[in-house]
Amino acid sequence: MYIIQEIQTANNTTVMLPAVQKESRAEAESVFYQICGAAVVSEVPAHTVMTFTHEGFAIPELCKCFKH
Repeated sequence: MYIIQEIQTANNTTVMLPAVQKESRAEAESVFYQICGAAVVSEVPAHTVMTFTHEGFAIPELCKCFKH
């Protein structure tokens, strides 16, 4: 199981959007890149997307922060 977490920070407030769960890594990567596509053009000052396993291990190549 893979979990994709989106985090947005603006005006000294951080919000974690509801996590998305996917069974396969391919599905998780697809969601990760969809969220990144929106985050890269977002006006949110700090927009983070993280992917980790159900065991809590982050997948470094599927973690990205966009600072605007």
